[in-house]
Amino acid sequence: MDKPLYANQRITHDYTGLALEDASGKVLVSFEWSEVLRATAFKRDLLTTDLVCIEFTLASSSFEVNEEVSGWQSLIEVLHDYLIGARAYSSWWSDVVKPAFAPATTEVYRSDADTC
Repeated sequence: MDKPLYANQRITHDYTGLALEDASGKVLVSFEWSEVLRATAFKRDLLTTDLVCIEFTLASSSFEVNEEVSGWQSLIEVLHDYLIGARAYSSWWSDVVKPAFAPATTEVYRSDADTC
């Protein structure tokens, strides 16, 4: 069985922004927190399991990370510190994961600049 594409990737983050890096440390994608208009948590039904994801919507693109990527747990635990006004992990997690295999899109953050 092939490894998922994200198996050798990791999320790095600090108060400036987020980056997705490959195993060698090369930055694949990055953005600053000030660019984020919206953060939405959801899950993908993978037939035998669910995969929890967060999509970050920027002005001209979007970027998704999921719970299988290294650095996920540390990111979701402090995301509300980076995105002022974002819901804390403990307040949205169960909304997304229960019930299993059912769609459960949950808004975690919306910027005042987001007019959509």
